[in-house]
Amino acid sequence: RDLRAYAKPALAAAVGAGLVVWAVYRFHVAIAHGFVPVPAPELLAGLRQLATHNESGHPAFLLGHVSRYGWWYYAPVVIAVKTPLAFLALAALAIGFTARELRGRADWRSLAPLLGALAVLLTAMWAAIDIGVRHVLPVYPLLAISAASAVHALWRDATGARRVATRTALAALVLLQGSGAVRAYPDFLADFNALAGRHPERIAVDSNLDWGQDLRRLADTLAARHVTSVSLFYFGSTPVGAFRVADTVRVGGAAHPTGWVAVSRTYLAGVYADCYTWLAHETLAAHIGRSIELYRILPDTARRLPEGTFPIRSSAEPYGAVLGTPVGNAAICHEPRALIAGGTTALTDDDPADGDESGRGPSAPSRPASGGDSSLARGPALHVTDQMLLAAAENPSDWITYGRDYTNRRYVPFTQIDRDNVRHLQLAWVHQLETPPGGQETAPIEVDGTIFYTGPLGYVVAVDAATGVERWRHQHKLGVVPTCCGAVNRGVAVYHDKVYLSTLDAHLLALDARTGRVVWDVEVVDPSTGYSMTSAPLAVGGKIIVGVSGSEFAIRGFVDAYDAETGAHLWRFWTIPSPAEGGWWGEWRTTTPD
Repeated sequence: RDLRAYAKPALAAAVGAGLVVWAVYRFHVAIAHGFVPVPAPELLAGLRQLATHNESGHPAFLLGHVSRYGWWYYAPVVIAVKTPLAFLALAALAIGFTARELRGRADWRSLAPLLGALAVLLTAMWAAIDIGVRHVLPVYPLLAISAASAVHALWRDATGARRVATRTALAALVLLQGSGAVRAYPDFLADFNALAGRHPERIAVDSNLDWGQDLRRLADTLAARHVTSVSLFYFGSTPVGAFRVADTVRVGGAAHPTGWVAVSRTYLAGVYADCYTWLAHETLAAHIGRSIELYRILPDTARRLPEGTFPIRSSAEPYGAVLGTPVGNAAICHEPRALIAGGTTALTDDDPADGDESGRGPSAPSRPASGGDSSLARGPALHVTDQMLLAAAENPSDWITYGRDYTNRRYVPFTQIDRDNVRHLQLAWVHQLETPPGGQETAPIEVDGTIFYTGPLGYVVAVDAATGVERWRHQHKLGVVPTCCGAVNRGVAVYHDKVYLSTLDAHLLALDARTGRVVWDVEVVDPSTGYSMTSAPLAVGGKIIVGVSGSEFAIRGFVDAYDAETGAHLWRFWTIPSPAEGGWWGEWRTTTPD
């Protein structure tokens, strides 16, 4: 009978919780198998993705060891060393108090928070993804509920000679808990308790200690020491445009550097990449916060930029590697990159910064590193011919021009995907451009396994179609542009071995399809007069055709043609006739001339 009494409240709680979760997904419903309604399908998709991730494991570190599938005792260990000692004492007090209370009465509800915390802990112990105490954070509010209940009851019920001692002890624990937060400020993420000793990095790293939070401290330290060049092996996603670390920054690569070297403790421990553990045997120059170690290795004789170094081309490109897949994890060792003199489009031993210091100058050709053009190659050689463009509608494997073919109908006569199997499509990979807000209206182009797409504010990127791994990225340096309706871009044209991009400040760029280097850059029209460009160029018969935007500013529209190889201007067709031709552009009227 008691169980029946709990059945209705339990059912009501389950329904209420389900509605709250469903509301987070805006009460979305998907139809499965043609007729089965599925609420919050995103939640189910996320759980499936999590199950797949758990099955494949995740690099983890604990007590000096690295494992792909973690350890069952990982969560208890990190809770023991990451939780303030005062909170551990309060949690132990709550467990003991609750056990004592249960012996005196049969109301098990006081156990609910502790049972919830235990359920979270057991789930984490079973899982194979051990990357931080953050995965068991729900245990803390649950333990706090029981601890608060125990403190309140003990404070209230303390009597006699033990009253002062009991209340003093409880107050001391609460004060210690509060003072622990003050002591940890501002490095809450990297805080460990005294059980971890003087070297918590020997117990746990990753998000327990190191999530890239000390990069600004590194920049300040290097500036104070007047360091202009550093090799940086950084575990984090901070974009290079956030702030300047040094004049020359080598990012990643397995070749042993000399001079100033900074490495994140996660990489130093051999997690995600094992090519930097040798640095632990070098003489330390400084601790940078609690997550980065700075070394000075002398004599400084190693080549500053090893063979095969790629230039960082965009201020949105991160200092660290993009993690998440084995390929992404290995990139920090196998794909050295470089940022020179604060620029993002060049790689030379002299000052390569293009344009003026404000970064508003036009794009200029990127110059190759020593070793020649081949050291910059990041994608396969491409060659799109006129015959291929004319026959694009019959191409069964590529999407080589805007609209798929010259009819611009975007029609695909393929039969691999139909109404019966479309529901089985699953996400294969995601690539994020991570540009400032501005709208995403690009139409991706795919040629021989490489996808080219654009973003707002002059970004264009090449991505491996099979894996989503970025091959190169270019950011055009925009000037001031008077626009009306969003800094969008519709895409690129690919012709012969080049990628063509029109920019918001009315430039037409030709980029090397393998490397993203600028081959030529022409200004189509002065953007200060109200013109801009957002449409995708069109390649036809050796010419690149572009149009302009800006009718909100009373411009006279036109279509231009440029030589695909040289960028030479070939002809212009005005879409609005001049007054001499019977037109009325530039003279606004309430009625048409007729």
